[in-house]
Amino acid sequence: MVSGPLALIAGPRWQLAWLCFAFIALIATLWNFLIMPGDRRGTANDEYSDNADSAVLGDYQEPLMALLRRKLRNDSVRRLLLGALLFGLVTSVYWTFSVELIAGEDRLSATGRVIFWMVVGIAGVAGGLAGELVTRLGLVKVLKWATLAIAASMATLTMPGDGLLMIALSAVVFGATFILITALYGIWSVSCFPEAPSTGFGLTFFLISAGQLISPTLAGLVAEVWQLAGVFQVTAVFCLGIMLLLPTQDVWRM
Repeated sequence: MVSGPLALIAGPRWQLAWLCFAFIALIATLWNFLIMPGDRRGTANDEYSDNADSAVLGDYQEPLMALLRRKLRNDSVRRLLLGALLFGLVTSVYWTFSVELIAGEDRLSATGRVIFWMVVGIAGVAGGLAGELVTRLGLVKVLKWATLAIAASMATLTMPGDGLLMIALSAVVFGATFILITALYGIWSVSCFPEAPSTGFGLTFFLISAGQLISPTLAGLVAEVWQLAGVFQVTAVFCLGIMLLLPTQDVWRM
């Protein structure tokens, strides 16, 4: 939502946009440094608070590798982690090559391509409904339909012709469902790792990021053999594989 207008304002002086991003990152870092709690142990009240927290968490002290070995024997955890990796793999193709696909078919102007990303970003706000949807419908149903929608958004972008409406629809659906699904994986990870939620959350998003790191190289190699439209169509089919990795038990809250 912010980077699109900045890119339009900066124009050929794109370095200014990057300086703005760096400044925002610095402010965010300083802000977190100031507001995050430090080591508060040492007083009677703090000791009581720490003991209370330990009681809530069950005084959990299992080593990380032992935790992972134990958790990987759980089918739901394996589904979570494989699904997160696959999600990163398939969605990275859209992030990396969607504008190249549109530009190659000359369906949008340079300004239109920037607006395309702005639409994706604005639509992402809808992903904030993840918690409410899970509470009302359950994680399995929401993840299933969101997966179908994001696969459709990839396939829609390959439809021939000018298709400005199809491009806009693809951007809206992808932006909303991408943020929604990442939130769903976050909720699922906490459910799978109740004794160590930060570990489960961190591992899940590490695998999403790993998929996003690997996928562009693979897609680029395949694009040398096939056209980009073919890559997107195959990716949409692979995206449906996420539906084979849905939770074994439904989740209705964090």
